[in-house]
Amino acid sequence: MPFTVRVHLLEPLYQASGPQPGRAEWPPHPARLFCALVSVADLDDPVEEAALRWLESQPAPLIRVPAQTAEAVTARNAW
Repeated sequence: MPFTVRVHLLEPLYQASGPQPGRAEWPPHPARLFCALVSVADLDDPVEEAALRWLESQPAPLIRVPAQTAEAVTARNAW
């Protein structure tokens, strides 16, 4: 059963390293979305738990990113 997940980032900045050193991960890996859903789920609610288990069992997603999406990589240091 196909379905769509549309993600709207709350902040204009997204930080994540990708598989290549020095390159940003874009678009975000589907596992990041799944982890975010798990972190806010009420796992005592059987409906929410069943929904996450269903999502977890789905095949790898097809990811479409709009052509105007730009990737910007900026190195920053923090202490």
